[in-house]
Amino acid sequence: AERVDKIQKRPYASEHEFYGVLKEEVEEAWEIIKQKESQRDYRELENELIQIMTVCYRYLKQKA
Repeated sequence: AERVDKIQKRPYASEHEFYGVLKEEVEEAWEIIKQKESQRDYRELENELIQIMTVCYRYLKQKA
């Protein structure tokens, strides 16, 4: 989250922006999950799930 804060350098402009970013990350994870288990790249899935957590964490931190 700290690394992303350094890159983004600004909070989410609105709940709509937060939702849009979150939705994009969830859709990317979903594409991986839909793959056959034998073809699934779990490292890529892990990265997407970490990005989802980071988006949520940043939003909660912004609202605190």
